[in-house]
Amino acid sequence: MNSAAPPKRAARPDGVSRMLRTNLQPKVKAEVKGGFQLPVWAPILLGIIVIAGMGGTWWYLNLTINDLNSQKTSNQRKLRDFQELIREEQRVREDRDYLNDKLSYIRSLYNNQAQWTYFFDTFKDNIPADVWIEKLKVTEDGELELIGSTYTYSAVGHFIIRLEAMPQLSGVTLDQVQAQQQGNAEAGADLESRMRKDFKITATTSLLGAASKKQAAAAQRVNQGAKAAPKK
Repeated sequence: MNSAAPPKRAARPDGVSRMLRTNLQPKVKAEVKGGFQLPVWAPILLGIIVIAGMGGTWWYLNLTINDLNSQKTSNQRKLRDFQELIREEQRVREDRDYLNDKLSYIRSLYNNQAQWTYFFDTFKDNIPADVWIEKLKVTEDGELELIGSTYTYSAVGHFIIRLEAMPQLSGVTLDQVQAQQQGNAEAGADLESRMRKDFKITATTSLLGAASKKQAAAAQRVNQGAKAAPKK
């Protein structure tokens, strides 16, 4: 049995066929999204954080500066107190040196007092009755100078002999002797007996040796210390 073939459809134009195929395809929606965007509140929050950080830094620096200024003031006060202590220590040392020199000077005077007492007692006993001593000077080098007067040359010679016998003196020398008339000369009067003889005698004393030089140096330091001693 022959089956009948289905009837053929009439051919459609190519344009209609393409249109049908296009319309029958599903529609695909393409969504285009933009790039990453910060929220609006993010810059505001960042600004607040930056401002807060700057404020905290300023507060910390201000606190540190105040602390350093306080330390500076305290250190300056301590420095002034320390400088005052140094000046006080210097004054104490100067007073100590002055007192030590004065004590040394007093001790040297005390140790040498007995020798000088004996010297002047011996010197007084060796002055002739008709001799007057007007000046007695002893230098730091131990040079002794005597200035006096009498009425006879023999009294001057007698006095020199006595001085040479003293153990504390050496190199006794008559430097000069000068006669001076006293009053008006009368007729028949002894002119020689009325003329005063002024003399000068030098010698060297052993009392002003090394110890006496130390005494003189101590006296000089005492005088300098007395001038430089601070007034209280």
